[in-house]
Amino acid sequence: MRSRLASSLAAAFFALAALPVAAQDDAEPQPASHGVAEPAPDPGPWNRFGTRWVTFQPTGAIALDFVRYTQDDTSIVQVGDLTVFEVPEVRAIRAGVLGTLNFEKPWLFYIAGAYRGFGRGFDREKDSAWGLFDLSLTIPIPKLGRVTLGKAKEPFSMERIMGGGVQPGIERAMGTDALTAARNAGIQFKNSFANDRMTWASGVFNDWLFNEERLESASTQVIGRLTGLPMDQPGGAGLLHLGLAGRYSNVKPGVLRFENSPEVFSSPLFVDTEEFSAEGMTHINLEAYYQKGPFWLGTEQIYTFVRSPENGDPLFRSVFAQATWVLNGASRPYRRQAGIFGALRPRKTVTDRGAGLFEVGARYSMVDLEDGEIRGGEMSRLNGIANWYLTGGVLASFNYGLVRLDRKQRRGRLHERLSAPGLPDLLMDWPCPWPARFVPDSGAEDLCSNAALKDSQFQAVPACLRRNFSPLEALVSWVGGSELSRRG
Repeated sequence: MRSRLASSLAAAFFALAALPVAAQDDAEPQPASHGVAEPAPDPGPWNRFGTRWVTFQPTGAIALDFVRYTQDDTSIVQVGDLTVFEVPEVRAIRAGVLGTLNFEKPWLFYIAGAYRGFGRGFDREKDSAWGLFDLSLTIPIPKLGRVTLGKAKEPFSMERIMGGGVQPGIERAMGTDALTAARNAGIQFKNSFANDRMTWASGVFNDWLFNEERLESASTQVIGRLTGLPMDQPGGAGLLHLGLAGRYSNVKPGVLRFENSPEVFSSPLFVDTEEFSAEGMTHINLEAYYQKGPFWLGTEQIYTFVRSPENGDPLFRSVFAQATWVLNGASRPYRRQAGIFGALRPRKTVTDRGAGLFEVGARYSMVDLEDGEIRGGEMSRLNGIANWYLTGGVLASFNYGLVRLDRKQRRGRLHERLSAPGLPDLLMDWPCPWPARFVPDSGAEDLCSNAALKDSQFQAVPACLRRNFSPLEALVSWVGGSELSRRG
């Protein structure tokens, strides 16, 4: 039943994507040439609309999940028989609008939401079938940088800020999702300095409006991040990124809970502190990434200090380390004004009769939710990774994971064969140098150029909104790939 539903949704979305759309253009006419034929003006991508004052482009995606499990007896006692989760699942249908208000230095806006009534949805703690994920406006401030207002990514962790398609694994590391928030509502500032070798970002957040709470009874977060490039050799000869971030929350109404699955969306919770009383918490994140040619190595550590005297002031922690190799030689671009890596982009895609890109790698991740009086469990995963980037926005991905869970005074083992077959982002612009994902995780202001919209680049509509996109490319890639992964 679910397989038929997924196939029907795929066909419907591709049919919609293939419909012709007439773009609007109120640009002033160009003067006639003198003796030289002028080329026809670029009409822009098929799904871009705009006037002199505003330009916008719709985005959309369907996310699907599939996994196979092999458990030992202890694992079955700890989390139950997981074979019930071995069915294709429609995670959500997602749509949004990204665009600019075309002042002399354009303002960027991004709105995105999803229908998740098929199952648990993107946010498993949410019961509503509809969800609003992004609602933000980014404004350039001379000399200061950029200010973002609304609901967007928190500037805390490299892995969290980067788009899901930049990650080598299908899911983010277990500790990142267990200990940190994805999005929050507030105000944040960011900029680069030292000839773009360093970045800073800071913000204040309180999600009371979107959570339908009173302002005085909702938690407030203060966040800051600093990054630098102590090594930056030309020509891909070596790049070293270091980062430090901090996050404080006053924890209202005085209750916390940390939980996560084993880097698989279609699974129950493996680690869970359940609710416990707390007066505040502080997160510290350490980042280190190194890239040389096709080799990419990265690690992050998160330490969460909880002020909860009655529970012994527990300290929770997580770590991951990963290494990947692109077999045919490409490397991830580094976006200096955001302090993050971008997505791999094959120079010659399968739709251009090329081979795309092939990447192999491994990742170890761990999260420990046991300290003081809290017994939430400790979990680790060793993950094998194989990715085939067919185009700039479609890939076939396979992960094999060995999971160990220490909980309930037992140690269980679990083998996972994970793929996330899903539709590509039908309305996005594949040639554009954005993260290979349908949502701008790092904030819309960081996605429209490799220079992340420095002042000089606010003079025109971002290049991402001017590029062409062929729906046929997505269709051919979908038919040609057996397991197409759009990673969240």
